[in-house]
Amino acid sequence: MANIKITNKELEIIKDNYGKIKNKELCRMLKITDTTLRKWANKVNLFGGTKNFFLKEDLLFNKLDSEYWIGFLLADGNLFKEGTNYKISFVTKDEEIAYNFCVFTNNIIKYKKKINNGVTHYVCRFCSRVIAEKLKEFGFVERKNIDGKFEFFKPLTNNMLRGYFDGDGTVSNFKNTVGFTSKSKKSLEQIQEFLGYGKITEKSNGRKKEYYELRFHNITNYLDFYNRLYRQDSKVCLKRKKDRFENRINKLPK
Repeated sequence: MANIKITNKELEIIKDNYGKIKNKELCRMLKITDTTLRKWANKVNLFGGTKNFFLKEDLLFNKLDSEYWIGFLLADGNLFKEGTNYKISFVTKDEEIAYNFCVFTNNIIKYKKKINNGVTHYVCRFCSRVIAEKLKEFGFVERKNIDGKFEFFKPLTNNMLRGYFDGDGTVSNFKNTVGFTSKSKKSLEQIQEFLGYGKITEKSNGRKKEYYELRFHNITNYLDFYNRLYRQDSKVCLKRKKDRFENRINKLPK
């Protein structure tokens, strides 16, 4: 670090642009190497475009929509540790989810469109030990999607539940049934306790092997669950799923 010469003006340019434009363009602008750029970005806590954002602004854990995204990442996020680096990612078929998450991070985190076998997915990947450690306090674990060893470590909230629902929840198109699917029976028992209703059943098939469902279709519970999810100050949600829910509610007996 001591051998790297950089002016205060150049440092401000790095702070203002790192993670917002391509590193190659920033290096060309400053006439420095990519190695020098990364070292100085790391020195001022900008590494990966996420560390500074969440450390200094603390937006992931103290904003109105924070609980929603924590819930969503607990449902659909993946955590992988490589050496001292923590890699967090999620894959979704709904571009709306990927777009909203990136907007939530002031577009510091980007998403990519992937097409496999004719199916379009949207991928968000980023590295942050700080975010990973914080999410682990809520129950985030490595290999969650493989072994199902997951439970909520902190009390649930309605906003967190909405994020989790947009990840692992479902609304039937044909009957008044709504609920969750998970390999973790423990997490569903916690949701059941939080709501005060619902029935958990064990399922099995050749693709998912053993998994569990939490379902409820009683009209009173159905409407209560909708209000818990969508009658909150935080409005971020997966519109497709909310619209389906409201379509079913409109068909309920008056």
